[in-house]
Amino acid sequence: MNEGLFRCKICGEVYFGKHPSHCPHCGAHEKYMLKMDAWQDENMPIEGISDITKKNLEETRGLEYDATRFYRAAAKETKSDVVKGFFKYLARTEKEHYEVASKLLGQPIEDSINEPSEGLGSDLLNVKKSQEMEEHVTPLYAKFASEAVEPRAKEVFAAISEVEADHIELDKEEIGKLS
Repeated sequence: MNEGLFRCKICGEVYFGKHPSHCPHCGAHEKYMLKMDAWQDENMPIEGISDITKKNLEETRGLEYDATRFYRAAAKETKSDVVKGFFKYLARTEKEHYEVASKLLGQPIEDSINEPSEGLGSDLLNVKKSQEMEEHVTPLYAKFASEAVEPRAKEVFAAISEVEADHIELDKEEIGKLS
């Protein structure tokens, strides 16, 4: 595809340029990046949401909230610009995941999402914690996708699981550099 405006089917954010391989905001894979005129807003509260999807979206919302704040703390405490960029990227993508879950539930975006929690005191420990968190949520979100009754919830959980799997690979690379 040529250069132009694209919009992510998962987070709804806009991107200008050549067709990206991933959403620069939430990390969703290329298949979710649509030309602007093909995009429709699907990030609205799910009507008649099933109990299981509601429970899973609420859990996702909490996990992504905690991850965002942890990554902000890790970015704040590092002395390395490279590691800071790594954690800022992770914080941004996790915040987008939190916002999508919030919108599908019809819940407000908490201002406190922007406040860092606590890091672990070293870059290596923080990246190892990142890997641990991503290894926990990747199969969990895949499970949530398989349990979802609603097509939109199924799609969002599958996309987020793919992104979290990408983060595991990034964590492994970063651990290799820091070890």
